Amino acid sequence: MRGLNRTRLGLLIVGFVVVIGLMEWAALSLGSVDVPLPSNAPEGAVTDTNGAPAAP
Repeated sequence: MRGLNRTRLGLLIVGFVVVIGLMEWAALSLGSVDVPLPSNAPEGAVTDTNGAPAAP
């Protein structure tokens, strides 16, 4: 395979920048979605039971 000339290298860079930009836009648009949580959801990420049922 021949080496990349300037035109192909430039198009490759532009395509890479466009793909990264689209991924950033998708991440920002998905990150702004509000996820409805139940009103009795715990405040912190760590709970006393750690997801296991309580011992009898």
